[in-house]
Order: sequence, then C-alpha cells, then structure tokens
Amino acid sequence: MVIILVSKRLKVEPSRLKKSGGGTIIGPGAGPFAAAGKSGMSGQDRYRRIISFLFGALALLAGCSAGPGTDRWLGSDKPLHFSAAATVAAASTSLARGRGFSRDESAAAALGLALSVGSAKEAWDRSRGGRWSWKDMAWNLAGAVAGVLAASAAE
Repeated sequence: MVIILVSKRLKVEPSRLKKSGGGTIIGPGAGPFAAAGKSGMSGQDRYRRIISFLFGALALLAGCSAGPGTDRWLGSDKPLHFSAAATVAAASTSLARGRGFSRDESAAAALGLALSVGSAKEAWDRSRGGRWSWKDMAWNLAGAVAGVLAASAAE
C-alpha cells in the first residue's frame, strides 16, 4: 500500500518499480527525473528548476556563514572547492550516463554527490575547530554545475 502511494506521489508506474531482497526500489527513469512525457514537464525545465532552487537556497544561506571578515568570496580556497566539485560532478555524470541513466538522472546524481562531498568537507572543517562556510558551498555548487555541463557537452 505504501509503495503504491509513494509511486503515485512520484508519478511512477508500478512497472517501473523493481523488487530487491530488501524491498522495493525505484529504478532509472522514475521519480522527479522521469521521462518528460510522464510528468508533463520537460527534462530541461525540471533541471533549470532544480538549479535555480539550489542557487537560491545558497544565496539565502550565504549570510549565515562565518562572521564578517573571516570568509571571503574570493578566498584562496575557493578555486579548490570549485575544481574539486567540478571534477566529482563531471566524473559521476559520465559514469551515470555510461550506466544507462538519462541526462537528467545523471545530472541530479552528480549534483547530489558533489554537494555531499563538499558538505562532508565543511563538516570536517567544523569538527576541527573551523566554521561551516556557505560561501565554500556556493563555490561547490558552481563547480558541480560546471562539471555536469562540461560532461553533458562532451557527449
């Protein structure tokens, strides 16, 4: 019953659900990144909405970062955040595409992975006495988007 409700909420056909040893999982092409014909929204529009949301959320949260003067937008670590996130996103986009995932699914997975790595790095900084930096996360997001776009353009 729960699976059916979840599948209706995500607009997933029961045939798209796969049985596994631990329960039911949703396979490629399901959920919010399903084929455009199933959700009524084109993949490109969905991708733009996700990117817009992420940039907007980071812009709002940028004011919550470390105190004034302690974290600059163009600090020496920002190119490292950008390039690391771009590398992770480009590699994971290419890997996902090679595994048969759609362009949208690959982009979502790559953005999620790159931002997760960036978040882990910020959490590690905080555990060592540093502060969480939303500015670093903004650079991670910019790098992740650049990596996804670069990998998509290379196809």
